[in-house]
Amino acid sequence: MSKTKFLFFLPLRYLAIMCAAVALVTSPVTAQTPETFPLPLPLPPTTEPAFVETPVNAPTVPITNIATTSQDLSFTLIPPDPSLAVAPTTPLERGPISLTPPTQARITNLAANVTTRLDVLTQRFEQISERLEARIALEKAAGKDTTAAEAAWADSVATLVNVKLKLSAIDGEVKSMVTSTDSYTAWGKLKISYFDISSQLGRVHQNLIIAVESLK
Repeated sequence: MSKTKFLFFLPLRYLAIMCAAVALVTSPVTAQTPETFPLPLPLPPTTEPAFVETPVNAPTVPITNIATTSQDLSFTLIPPDPSLAVAPTTPLERGPISLTPPTQARITNLAANVTTRLDVLTQRFEQISERLEARIALEKAAGKDTTAAEAAWADSVATLVNVKLKLSAIDGEVKSMVTSTDSYTAWGKLKISYFDISSQLGRVHQNLIIAVESLK
């Protein structure tokens, strides 16, 4: 196609598109009115009885069972039946109980594991205490004030001695507990011993930290 024909064809094409758009915009649109709405689908048949409207002049039935005074509104409380009351429960009292041989062996093994861990922790604190003693001696020879470090270290050493004495006797306490005829009471005493050892090891730990911090 030549250049002249192309330029002539292009305006005609745009003119046709413009005419179609104007015709689309200006064409009348049929408005929807209630008369032109589609009818709804009929409802399915029902099994309910048909509604019968009461005539206006039909006789009315008087209502006489409605309270009209304060006396009619009064009521009487019925006291509860004592036979239906729930008796208060009393706490269960535990008598002396002896442990069976399998239970004795299990508790002995568990206690041995706890004692072993406490022994390892005690030995670790003893090693740290020995190294700390040498460090205090070096700092003191260098002219540094080691009063606070020496006090904390001395307290940790004394506490470790007490812990070792208690750990040496803990196996006997475990044996007495598992063979006791009153295992509940014996377990309470053994638990106090374990808590005492644990708290004393915590005290050793705090004193070692204080001693190291004072040497910085």
